[in-house]
Amino acid sequence: MKSQLLQKLMAMFILILTLSSICSATDITSNITTTTVWTTAGSPYIITPPTLSYIEVGNSQSAITLTIEAGVTVKFVDGKSLHIIESDGLIVEGSANNPVIFTTNSVEEDYGKWGNILFYGDSYGEMSNFELKCGGNTSGGSNVGGIRLEDYNYGYPNVQVFNGKIHQCYNYGIVTSNSDGHSVLQVDSSEVYDILGEEAGDYGYGIHFFNCDEDNSLAIKNNVHDCDYGIVLHGAGGKVLNNIVTDCDFTGIYAEGNYNGEVINNVVTDSEVGIHFDEDYSGTEVKNNIVSECPISYEGTSVLST
Repeated sequence: MKSQLLQKLMAMFILILTLSSICSATDITSNITTTTVWTTAGSPYIITPPTLSYIEVGNSQSAITLTIEAGVTVKFVDGKSLHIIESDGLIVEGSANNPVIFTTNSVEEDYGKWGNILFYGDSYGEMSNFELKCGGNTSGGSNVGGIRLEDYNYGYPNVQVFNGKIHQCYNYGIVTSNSDGHSVLQVDSSEVYDILGEEAGDYGYGIHFFNCDEDNSLAIKNNVHDCDYGIVLHGAGGKVLNNIVTDCDFTGIYAEGNYNGEVINNVVTDSEVGIHFDEDYSGTEVKNNIVSECPISYEGTSVLST
């Protein structure tokens, strides 16, 4: 009798906790146009725009900021995204023991359930101690990868990522796109893994620099693994320093398109190709890298195997 009573009380307690969690959720159904702070009191925040595929953070009249405090969970309805537009910013203030979580609102966690976090034009981001998973849905066009930087109208995003964990996304973990050498992306002490191409012929890229600001963009002390390509450098910019890149189906570190920068003190293991340069990179500093357990260690016209 006592055992049955305890079981009933436990079931009621779990039901109360579940209903409490549901009741405390905050639906985000319209654009954010004033400086806003998301706290644990309103968590989880559900990104669920009724008509468009995204929620915008931005104000054409004045710069605003969305700040997300430690311990907050942000959930996205299938295919939806969060866009940070020109001159506006996203600050993610997780802690090591209480990270901010970006994930799907679906019961089933899977690749590409929701879109991405897109920094657009002259926007900025400071993201620390967070986990982002199940992004990369491409149904909205630019909704590709977990975090995406895209310049617009001569505006260039500036985004810093520290101690993030990005995984189970389609196509890209973090990517800059359509930049002409001015966007700034810094990825520091983060883990990017389990990134897959969505369809046949697509590839999964962990960190992808496309024509970034070569003096200020960098990937440093990251752990990138279980992607098709670990770190990709296309065109101008980006320093790749002290990273560990493992278990890539194609290439650990891949440089193309007149890349000029630094590839120094990285460890690349268990990948088909360790480090690949597809053109003459005589102006690039490549040194003190360790490549092991790769069928092809170095590939390219001027890669230094040091």
